[in-house]
Amino acid sequence: MFAKMFFHGTCSISIVSLYAIVIFFVSAAACAPAAGAAPQSSNAPSEAVLHKDFPPPKTIQTPAGSAGEVFIELEEKPWFYHNDEFSMWNNEFSGYLSLRKPNYNLKTNFKRDANFKRKYSSGFGWLFRSGGRAESYLGFTHLDHSSDLIARGDLNYDVEFDGRKFNIINGEANIHFSLKINAFDFMVIRRLKNTAWGHINFLYGFRAMQCDLIVKDINSPVSVYYDAILPLPNIGFDARYNIGRRLSACGLFSGFALRRGERGGRFNNLNAAIEYDFKNERKTGVNMSISAGYKEQYIEADIEENRYAIRHSGPMVKFIAKF
Repeated sequence: MFAKMFFHGTCSISIVSLYAIVIFFVSAAACAPAAGAAPQSSNAPSEAVLHKDFPPPKTIQTPAGSAGEVFIELEEKPWFYHNDEFSMWNNEFSGYLSLRKPNYNLKTNFKRDANFKRKYSSGFGWLFRSGGRAESYLGFTHLDHSSDLIARGDLNYDVEFDGRKFNIINGEANIHFSLKINAFDFMVIRRLKNTAWGHINFLYGFRAMQCDLIVKDINSPVSVYYDAILPLPNIGFDARYNIGRRLSACGLFSGFALRRGERGGRFNNLNAAIEYDFKNERKTGVNMSISAGYKEQYIEADIEENRYAIRHSGPMVKFIAKF
């Protein structure tokens, strides 16, 4: 039913909340060179010699007896050609259903009327540099939540879902609700600003969500099953600020929303974390990182008299191999 409702719904880019982050990073990037500026000497290497993707030199040394020679040691490059990641997301499920169209008459709140437990969800991702200042990202996340819940209908009607009426006890129906989601992400990432202090990216793509929904009456054989794929556009920004040589703060906000008349909907994806880079293994060429923070995704649809919202949120840990 979620699939049918969202297919007939429409979905609004809501990225206003990221503007403050973007302004902060742009300001930091603009001010950073001025803070560390130094007079240029005739022995200093030309700016064109340094690759544009590398930060400024870490050290400049002139050994004794080698007058006029300048040796430059560069930091590790900020862009790797491949990033493989594995994540564990301890997420909480919440939201609501309010269905009043013909063949539907059901109201419930997933947090108030049910007992959904926190679940660990695993995810995989692969980011690779596709040339120039562009990167591509492929990701997968599995979500699985189920619980018994209490559903209610209008006073003059039974509790009904897709034409199937549920057994009523004291005006309420006891229902087992199960929702499984396999989310596939494909994003193209364009570097907007790249400095020694961090970077800002613009990203666009889509998310395909394979949804399996089971709604079953606990007190009768009545049950309803849906299996469908929701394609969701995804547009937004991500940013990184280098706190130290190996410690950085990163954030992402993306989504899509649209409304027309009595039909509308939106999808939002939020991620904020602190990332630590371990010592670069020069023998293998692999740099390992660990990231810890908070992630949330939210889907909402409003189609005439049918409304629903689904939220997954909680802490997430991510292990990353860069090479």
